[in-house]
Amino acid sequence: MRELTGLAYSPWTEKARWVLDYHRLPYRYREHLMIFDEPFLRWRLRRLCGGITVPALIDRVDGTTYRLADSWEIAQHADQLGTSAKLFPKRNLEAIQRYNALSEMALSSGRALLTGRMKDDREALREALPPFIPALLQRHLLWMARLGLWYIVHGFGTRAKGPIEHEADLREVLLTLRRDLKKSNDDYLLGEFSYADIAMSVTLQFVEPVSDKFKRIGPATRRAWTDPKIAKDFQDLIAWRDRVYAKHRHFLR
Repeated sequence: MRELTGLAYSPWTEKARWVLDYHRLPYRYREHLMIFDEPFLRWRLRRLCGGITVPALIDRVDGTTYRLADSWEIAQHADQLGTSAKLFPKRNLEAIQRYNALSEMALSSGRALLTGRMKDDREALREALPPFIPALLQRHLLWMARLGLWYIVHGFGTRAKGPIEHEADLREVLLTLRRDLKKSNDDYLLGEFSYADIAMSVTLQFVEPVSDKFKRIGPATRRAWTDPKIAKDFQDLIAWRDRVYAKHRHFLR
């Protein structure tokens, strides 16, 4: 059975799940418990040293076991197996790689800005706790959520730049997206729906989260993930993202 391990709120996990769902490939989803699940994930992926993160996919196809731990690799693997229209057409692969690099840049900066907003938001931290923790215990276990933030800050080097630089990087990517959409004169960056549209759509999650129709998050989490100043300046891109989701993201898990 195909199994995807991820973080439900993560845009990187969303990139992988979107392609799997787009091609209607069956899989079992497993929520990752940051830090605590790492030894088990390393064992599953056969990666005992070096960096490791989610999403991670374990898939067995025609006797071969694939152990993938990168949203780009998972998406390409799913696209090769799927029978719907390809999201990585060879003629546009170079452009798709470029948009994925831009997506990674924007998401990295968005994550850094988010950790700064969340660290003192007790309600958002409470909502970030694993759902199996009883409500009566949540306020006593906020240290777990803070530990997760610490892991993100130190594990992904979010302090390598300051908030002003991160915001500038995020805005640069969004301005590029706006310019390219205007040039394409279409809702699709490359003239047809592709992974480029998925990769760039999810960058808006750190600006204004997508509707609960597509991804359910708590009200405090939605507040923490929203950057009102950037959202105000890029309402056109948020509307574009919403149109792409409405057309191509039909599975809510």
